[in-house]
Formats: sequence, C-alpha cells, structure tokens
Amino acid sequence: MGARPIGKAILWVALTAAPLVACALFAVTMPDVAEVPLHWDGSGRVTRWGSAAELIGTFWILAGVMSATNLSLALLWRFNDRLYDRGLVHGVSRVGARRLYVALAVLDTVIAVAAMIGVAHAVLARV
Repeated sequence: MGARPIGKAILWVALTAAPLVACALFAVTMPDVAEVPLHWDGSGRVTRWGSAAELIGTFWILAGVMSATNLSLALLWRFNDRLYDRGLVHGVSRVGARRLYVALAVLDTVIAVAAMIGVAHAVLARV
C-alpha cells in the first residue's frame, strides 16, 4: 500500500523548496566579508576570490535550477501514467519510473544542499 496523497504532495513540496530554503539560510548566515573564495584548484588552493554578494547570487541561481528540476520531476511523477500510456516512458515499469523520479529528486536536493554547506564551511573557516 502506497503513501497517502497528502504525504506525496508534502514530499514533492519539500524536495522542491529545500534548495531555496538552504540558499536563504546561507544568505542570512553569510558573514559580511570583503572577499570570499569562489574557485579552488585540484589540490584545494583558492584560485579565485570574489565578493560575498557574487557567491550568494551564484547560489540563488543554483537553488533555482535545482528547484525547477525537482518541480519537473514532480510533474513527471504526477503524469507518469499518461506518459506511460502514450509510450513516452520506456524500459521501466510504471512503479519503477515513479521511484526513479523520487530518487533523482532526492539526489538533486542532496547535491544542492551539500554544495552550499561545503562552500559555507570553507568560507566560514577562512573568516
């Protein structure tokens, strides 16, 4: 027996909003410093410095793209049966496709939030 519809809706809202919420928390907690590291080379040395506003702007773009991706996956999940009936989903069962959409959305959210946490940690360690 599957989850109730309200639980599924809450899951998709949470997965779609999580990158934006993480970015908002990052923007609020970011210290007001003149320079922050923006790029690292393979050995971990900082190769580019920039302003905190530039870093926050980049994260808003990242969060927007990740949230849009999760919203797209939510729509695919919602209309999976119609897509399947029209022959647009191949090589996986109806249930398998829905599980794949959820797994990709969770992975997308983890990547976005982990990137923000990692960079925030690096920035705060240098302040």
